[in-house]
Amino acid sequence: MLCAECNQVLPDGSQFCSSCGTSMKAPVVPSSVADKSKRRPTPLIFVITVTIALFALVAAAFVFQDSEVMQQMRRSVSSEEQRSLGDSILSLAPGRFSSHKFVIPSGVSDVVVSGNFMASSSSPDAKGRGTTSPEASIEVYVLSEAAFAVWRNGYSGGSEYESGQRTQGTIKVPLPSEAGIYYLIFSNRLSPRMTTVRADITLSYKSWLPERILTLKDRFINWLNQ
Repeated sequence: MLCAECNQVLPDGSQFCSSCGTSMKAPVVPSSVADKSKRRPTPLIFVITVTIALFALVAAAFVFQDSEVMQQMRRSVSSEEQRSLGDSILSLAPGRFSSHKFVIPSGVSDVVVSGNFMASSSSPDAKGRGTTSPEASIEVYVLSEAAFAVWRNGYSGGSEYESGQRTQGTIKVPLPSEAGIYYLIFSNRLSPRMTTVRADITLSYKSWLPERILTLKDRFINWLNQ
């Protein structure tokens, strides 16, 4: 072995140089230097890592969304979400209608629109109470975006649900488990009277991802399709 200071040749295992007296022991590495490799990642690196992992999860969900394994996983971890559709009380002038737009996100299952509605005439009877005569009946529809555009122009484009003329009724409409835009419609087109509608209609579905992740997933898919 050689002395690092004077290059004197020394026997193996020597602890000091016989020429200059330099210690042959390995230098002690300061703890501040030794710990550099063990430092925690910076916040920026952490954010980038989490973002990449999140996009990987969204991409995997999109690519394998139709696989049997993914469907079983969804069923096992799905939670039910509910949203109220429309106003609980609304007034409809003769010949008019009220539409309520709602969106079904991607990656959900068991989509159902359900609830109850009741129509009454705003014209009081002899005792000052509203009536529920056939003249106060309304029509309720659940339409896709394309069907709504056709229906609004006075034509029939196919509907997910159509009540016919009813004074009251119960709705339970299953919808396709895929992303889409729909409309809940209360129509007073066939009535000559101002009509008050009381409704309690909800959209429910099962989701295996939180709402924010579903929104991020949809944005990621739209970005891929650009």
